[in-house]
Amino acid sequence: DEEIICTASSDQFRAPRVSNGLKIRLKHKPRIDILFSKENVQEGNNLEAVCKAKAYPMNMVYKWYINDVEIVGENNEVLKMENIQRKNDQMEIKCTAKNRS
Repeated sequence: DEEIICTASSDQFRAPRVSNGLKIRLKHKPRIDILFSKENVQEGNNLEAVCKAKAYPMNMVYKWYINDVEIVGENNEVLKMENIQRKNDQMEIKCTAKNRS
């Protein structure tokens, strides 16, 4: 958020004139961090991943990927995975977020 103020001065008036402030907010694409409920997961445990995205506007659409394959239907900020198996070892979890139109 930024506030812009305009100031004008002239020989025609004694004191400078200052406008009312105008607040502007620039739209920007999301900046993303993923937070995990656990650092190390044992076989059979559950895991939650939270896609922390900062953007303006705040209303965003999320997508989740495991090993670069989209998990269809998962479009919330939180990905919940239950009963993690050995085959999930070293999997790569990613999320994307974009501003809604």
